This record gives sequence, C-alpha cells and structure tokens, in this order.
Amino acid sequence: MLAVSHDRAFLDATITHIIELDGIHDQPQDYPGGGYRAYRAEKTRRWQRLLLDYEAQEKDRARWEDDIARTKAQARYVETTVRSGVEAPHLRRIAKKVAQKAKARERRLRRQMESVRWIAQPRTRPPLTLAFPADTSAEGEPVLTVHDLTVKLGDRTLLDGVDLSVRRGDRILITGRNGAGKTTLLRAIAERADVPLAVLPQTSDGLRTATTVIDFFRAQVPVYAEDAERLLAGHQFGPDQWAARLRSLSAGELRRLLLAVMVNSPARVLLLDEPTNFLDFDALDVIERALRGYRGTLLTVTHDRYFADAVGHTRTWHVADGTVTEN
Repeated sequence: MLAVSHDRAFLDATITHIIELDGIHDQPQDYPGGGYRAYRAEKTRRWQRLLLDYEAQEKDRARWEDDIARTKAQARYVETTVRSGVEAPHLRRIAKKVAQKAKARERRLRRQMESVRWIAQPRTRPPLTLAFPADTSAEGEPVLTVHDLTVKLGDRTLLDGVDLSVRRGDRILITGRNGAGKTTLLRAIAERADVPLAVLPQTSDGLRTATTVIDFFRAQVPVYAEDAERLLAGHQFGPDQWAARLRSLSAGELRRLLLAVMVNSPARVLLLDEPTNFLDFDALDVIERALRGYRGTLLTVTHDRYFADAVGHTRTWHVADGTVTEN
C-alpha cells in the first residue's frame, strides 16, 4: 500500500515507512520503521545531529582560517623586514616558506569545502507565523443563538428544528458522519450571526480566480500594500507570489492564504470547517499551537482526531438524523 496523507492518526495506525518531499532537499527523505510519531522523532534527531556536525565543521573552518591569516601576516612581516634593508638573506627564505605554507593550507581548506563530505548550511523553509487575535470580553455571554433551524436539500431534511446557543469563549467540536449536515450547520450559523466572525471553508470552491494574492488579501484585510506584503511574508508568501493568480496556487497555498486573512481579521469568533485539509505537518503544528493559545470563540468541524485532541474543546456537538445533540 502507498498512501498520500497528512492524517497523523491514520499514519500512526497503518504506516510502517514514510518518504517525505520536504521542499528543501532535491531527493526524497527516507524514514523507515514507523508511522508519524516515529518519523517526527527521527526527523528531529537528524536535524539536531546535522546542526551539531555543521557547528563543529564551522568551528574547525574558523580555526583553519585564523591559522592561515596568522601565517600570511607572518610572511608579510618577514617580507617587510627584508625590504627595510636588513641584511639577512635567510629571512627571504623564511618569508617564502611561510607564504608557501599559507597557500598550501588554503588549498587544503578549499579541497575540504569542495568535497562531498562538506556540510552546507542547513536550510529550512520560511517559518509560518500564526497568532489569532484575542478576545478580551468577558466569557459566558451569548454570542450566537439559533432557533428552530431547518435546512432541506431537495426532499432530504439536513437539519430539523435545531436550537443552539454559543457562549463567548466556547470551544465547540462538531462531529458527525459525512453528509450529516456539519458544513450546512456552520453555514447557517454564519448567515444568521450578528457578530463579526471569520469562516475557514472546507474547500477552495470559488476561489480559483484571476485575482492576485495581494489583491485578494487587501480586499479582505484593509491595509496598505507594504503592510500586506509584510503580513503575507509571515504566512510563507514571498515577493515572487504576491502577484500570483489565485487559480495558480496549490490547495495548501490557498489554505494558508485564507488563514492569513482570518488571523488579520477583527473577528473574535472562528468557524473552521476541516481546517487541516491540504496543510502539511509543519503548518499543522503551527495552527495547533495558535489555536491552543487562542482566546476567543471557536467552532470546529473536523475528522482529524489528532488535531481535535491537540487543540482542545470544551463542548461537543454531534450532528445526525437532522438533529444536533451535545455530548
């Protein structure tokens, strides 16, 4: 079996060997012997070992360069002494030998730096920065209320007379089978809300347009162009992508762009529909840390058990058979 997945619980339960395309190395990185947790542990060990080896190499290189510089300085001093008119023929021989010694050490250092064993400076991708705005209002007061919510799709009733209340500071996990109406519930709440909220949709439907990244961002977040560029850079959108069309972005890049909009919006109520879709492991770590520290109201639809446990929730709604029950 070969699987492409960022579902960490699934990987831990089923996978014995991981091959990563990390966007840094030219070749795939091989991690045999386990699932997600084993892969992350081994990746951390490799990174720490690489840093230690690189630091040791750079210290050794610095010692070589210092020694070469001292040797050259000694050769120049002897040569200057000879030129000053001092009658000492042996000094010329000494100056020549010292200069040859410095050149030989330079050649040896250059050969080492050009060898396959030389470690290049370890590279990482630009870090994703994510910090959702805090809500300083008092917790507990109602921010969203839904009465007798009924939604039909053709002859099928997705939601039937649902009554719900969301209090400020709630962290609600919404569960249910595919097609039960979880996304429909989020949309209905967003449509009926009378407080500022931000929605992360499940898919990127309707986003693949000719609009540029920076124009889309500024249409959602009213900031000057320079500030937009700075904020986008913090979400891994460099100068080469600011003028890119939304239709040219990958699903993961569109996801990060929507997250950048959410983070910089004034909303203190977040509605997240399958937020882990299309995000890689590093991005998932960042969004989990940000949401754990988020002080606001959070409603999340997800099948990612790892994510749900990492973020933490205070309430759980289960959608089934047209009803919403609290567990």
